[in-house]
Amino acid sequence: MKLALAAAFIVAFGVFIPVHFVEADIITVNDDGTADYSSIQEAVNAAEDGDIIYVYGGYYNESVFVDKKLHFIGIEEKGILPKVMGQQSHAFYFTSPCTLQNFVIFQQKGNAIQIFNCDNITIKNSEIVAETGIYMENASFCTIEKNEIKASTYGIYLYASDKNEIKNNDVDSSFLAFYSLSSANSIISYNNLSGISMEYSEGNIVMNNVIENFDVMDSENVYVFNNSIGRLNLLYAMAIHVVNNSFEKGIFIFGSMKNWNTHIIENNKIKDSKILYYKNEKNLKVDDNDAAQLILANCSDCKIYDIDFHFAERHIQIAFSENIKIANCSFSNAFVAVDVMNSQYIFLNYNIFSSNDISFQTFNCSETTIRNNNFSYNGRAIYLEETIENMIEKNMFMGNSFAVHLYKSKNNRIVRNNIIKNENGVYFEEAFMNIIINNNFIENDRDTFLENSLPNIFLRNYWSKWTLPAPKPILCHIIIMWYIHIPYFTVDLMPRLIPVC
Repeated sequence: MKLALAAAFIVAFGVFIPVHFVEADIITVNDDGTADYSSIQEAVNAAEDGDIIYVYGGYYNESVFVDKKLHFIGIEEKGILPKVMGQQSHAFYFTSPCTLQNFVIFQQKGNAIQIFNCDNITIKNSEIVAETGIYMENASFCTIEKNEIKASTYGIYLYASDKNEIKNNDVDSSFLAFYSLSSANSIISYNNLSGISMEYSEGNIVMNNVIENFDVMDSENVYVFNNSIGRLNLLYAMAIHVVNNSFEKGIFIFGSMKNWNTHIIENNKIKDSKILYYKNEKNLKVDDNDAAQLILANCSDCKIYDIDFHFAERHIQIAFSENIKIANCSFSNAFVAVDVMNSQYIFLNYNIFSSNDISFQTFNCSETTIRNNNFSYNGRAIYLEETIENMIEKNMFMGNSFAVHLYKSKNNRIVRNNIIKNENGVYFEEAFMNIIINNNFIENDRDTFLENSLPNIFLRNYWSKWTLPAPKPILCHIIIMWYIHIPYFTVDLMPRLIPVC
């Protein structure tokens, strides 16, 4: 009862109790000796928590260690802001909540600004040229705003740092403009960034930025909204929300099933054409000619037809799917036109592939049928890796660097194709038990190249460079340690002397 009365008395009459506020001191720094100090570190040493340090335009060749709650404000003088050139592995090292604004910082090696084991740091309106611009470790509730950063490695690096805000910065780096490692729940907005990477991070929001390249690795629940992005790579990532973005090259996904079919990807475009993403769908039909990119994850019994693909870096990506039919489509100017992994029963019929780096690529697939397609002037027309029991039949290959490239693939059949004027016809690496029969090899720079690939069967093919009614020798190579080449021969026992009709 006495305690309650005492509390009531304090509340009722507290207005009459005098309160003493501690006013912050202002400390000035100028390199010409006209201020309180000529060194920033000397000013820090003399300051108390809450003080404001004005640093006037000039040159400060020092590394500043700050373990107090201070405010650093750069003041332009004679047309220049204060320029700090760190002499150690940092220019500023913060271990206590501070603000820093209106500075120019040069740091040839190490971190221009290092923030370690503290919260509530604000870096604003500064120009930074460094190996790494801003490095944050175990730092939260920090604001990095309206800075221009040029870095040779990392522009802004977050390690184990959560709930920070990175906004309105212009960051250009030879390696990565922004890197988040084991950091969560930060907001990255309205920045111009040459590249972003997030690894083992979650809950971050990336919105309204211009980003050249964006990697999300081993991360989840990252929100990517309303950005302009060159390419987005989702590598072993889960539950990434990609909504209302514009892309130059599109989206690339890699990983296990959960890394493919747990995302939300909606209303994204490449040059005003749609990016379509379907997961866990059956009996889907896609014939939207406004599609720039199509991604199928864990889908079955689907048909894709009558679409002209020509904008995205990867036109179609298919993973963990089966019985997908692609027909009467055209693909041009892609890095990989059709990219398939961990799938079976993929059917390509009557499509046109031209001027792609790789037209059709598979990894760990089986029972694919490639029939009646035209592959012209591509890098690799068909590239099969660790893929078995496929049929490549009645296709036209002309002017490609490689018509058919098999790597660690076996039990494939290459039948009745026209392989004409390519740099390489069939190219095998560690590819076994494949059958190459009744094809026309006409005026290729090199019809075949077989590396560590035995046995394979060649039978009844037409070879424009072979005119004898006798078995045609086919040179093969055993390559050991990259530089030991042991030649051997297999043969086409019954080569044709006229082309196969």
